[in-house]
Amino acid sequence: MHKTSILHLSFSLFIITFVVAVMLSVVNYFTAPVIKNSERNIIKNSLEIIYEGADFEEIEVTPQNQANGIVSVYKAEELGYCLNVVTNGYGGELKLLIGINRNLSVAGVEVISSNETQNIGSKALEKSYLDKFISLTSPYNVNAVSGATITSKAVKDSIEIATASVKELIANE
Repeated sequence: MHKTSILHLSFSLFIITFVVAVMLSVVNYFTAPVIKNSERNIIKNSLEIIYEGADFEEIEVTPQNQANGIVSVYKAEELGYCLNVVTNGYGGELKLLIGINRNLSVAGVEVISSNETQNIGSKALEKSYLDKFISLTSPYNVNAVSGATITSKAVKDSIEIATASVKELIANE
């Protein structure tokens, strides 16, 4: 190949890459707020499912909690706390809203988003499995779902993290 054809090819690839990057940025600019608003609505509905009729106050997340995957914390009057926890399941990022009562028992677990494989990893995110944690306190002796052990462990670990965080929040009240 001649030097000019290599330069021409390189320049063409650069232009194509640049145009695609700009197009993706524009799409992200318009869709990111919609996605964020949708997730906010899912969280709001999930809060209502866990503590029906409660008023919630979003409280500041400590750096330690952020390091443990806690994205947001909501105080439900005198009932307990709901924590938005992000972890990794088998299929990637897993976002859960976990309600922990003041006595450190689980009030409820709701899935905000997940990329788990349908009929395999997603079995650990079904209501029938998540409801097994309700009213339990740590340590959580709930058997993993067969074929979804990584996701089951991620759910259990997230609940453990949420419980430890709520224990700390209550101690600092």
